[in-house]
Amino acid sequence: MNVTLPSRTTVNLYTATGITVGTQLKVSVIGAGDVRLATSEAGLVTDHIVLKCYECGQNDTGDTGAWALSVSGSGVNVKGV
Repeated sequence: MNVTLPSRTTVNLYTATGITVGTQLKVSVIGAGDVRLATSEAGLVTDHIVLKCYECGQNDTGDTGAWALSVSGSGVNVKGV
């Protein structure tokens, strides 16, 4: 499922996709610009990874959060693994 990331807005990927919390996710950047990803239940905090355009990342099964942020506005494709 594609998710639009508005500029400077943190998006809860589990909420945006309807995928059950705790399911492992594969996230692929499909728009221009870097995307920050975090797995904290509290949201996007200092502990995050940065994906460049067309890179992919995965969280771990059982993670209680999945958050994304794009400073410039971008998009991601999210799949349950």
